[in-house]
Amino acid sequence: MYISGVKATVFSRKTATEKDLIQAAGRGDSEAITWLYREFGPVLFSVCRRYSDSQESAEDLFQEGFLKILDKLGSFRGESGIKTWMYRVMCNYCINELRRPLNKIKWADVDELEYQAEAVAEPDDLISVDALMALIQLLPTGYRLVLNMYAIEEKSHAEIAELLGISEVSSRTQLFKARRMLKKLMEEKGYAA
Repeated sequence: MYISGVKATVFSRKTATEKDLIQAAGRGDSEAITWLYREFGPVLFSVCRRYSDSQESAEDLFQEGFLKILDKLGSFRGESGIKTWMYRVMCNYCINELRRPLNKIKWADVDELEYQAEAVAEPDDLISVDALMALIQLLPTGYRLVLNMYAIEEKSHAEIAELLGISEVSSRTQLFKARRMLKKLMEEKGYAA
């Protein structure tokens, strides 16, 4: 029997379950680790790409984050799916790594922000995922962090503020500025925004 290209019989004479594979990976079994990498690597790397400012940075985050996941496998209790758990660990790792230089970022507070209604996108306005990722990577670190945490991770401004050590108003301001800058970048590259 094969599970994502890895022989399950390596772990047990019986059919290996996901739990068996996770436990084997936690013990350092190279075939189980390969299975985790092949099964969940693409999703985890997409997290790193969203948070990083370059392909090289994303690769570094992924490599170190995956090692962190392997290190923490013993703490996986099965209360959620392994994919969900690994995703959370990778997100938290990326956020923590990018927080380190945040002391150098000036977080602006604006008392009130006025949001304008966005126009509905037309089919001709579509942008490829790779093109959008490239534009997001051009955003300053603070903008990119807040945009990812709010739009992708669906965190509230209160949660973002707590995680980044900023005020909720700063979180809202960074999101506003990130959206505005992303829109400007899209327009400059010829995408309707």
